[in-house]
Amino acid sequence: MTMTVLAFCLAFMAVGAVGATRALAAEPVGRSRLLARTPQEVLELEIGRSTTIERLGELSGLPSPHVLAENVAHLSLAPSQHDKLAALRKASDASTRAAGRSVIDAELSLERAFSTGPPQPVTLARLVRRAEEASGDLRIVILQSMIDCERILTAAQLRRYFELRRLQPRMIRSIDA
Repeated sequence: MTMTVLAFCLAFMAVGAVGATRALAAEPVGRSRLLARTPQEVLELEIGRSTTIERLGELSGLPSPHVLAENVAHLSLAPSQHDKLAALRKASDASTRAAGRSVIDAELSLERAFSTGPPQPVTLARLVRRAEEASGDLRIVILQSMIDCERILTAAQLRRYFELRRLQPRMIRSIDA
C-alpha cells in the first residue's frame, strides 16, 4: 500500500512538473520578463534600482538617495540639503533607468541568441561581455549616486540614517572621520 501511494505521489509530481514546464515554455519572453531574473529584479531594472547594489553601498557606509528621501523627515536636513538631494535624485534616476534598460536589453539579446540553439562561441562571448558591461555600468551609476548622496549629509545625519536603517556599516572608514 505504501509503495502504491508513493508511486502515485511521484507520478502526480512528474505530471505537475511537466505541466509547469510547458506553461513556462509557452510564456512569451518579452520586455517585461527575463528568464534568468525574478519579476522583482526585472521591475528594479526597469526603474533603475538594485536593492542588492544599494545594500552593498549601505554596508560600505553610503546612504541610498531613495531610502534617504523616504526618511528625510527624521534627518533634519537644511533647505540647501533638500535642494541638493532633489537634484541628485532627478539626475541619478534618469541615469539609473537608462542603465537598467541597457541591462534588460543586453540580457534579452543573450536569451534570444539561445532561442534556436547554442550560439557560436564568438557571438556568445560578445553577448555575455555586453551583458556584464551593462550590469557594471548600472552598478557604477548606483554607487556613484550613493557617494554623491553621502557628500550632502553631515556626520550626525549619516549616523542617524544608519540608526533608522538599523545597519552597522563595517566595511569602510568611520563615518565620524
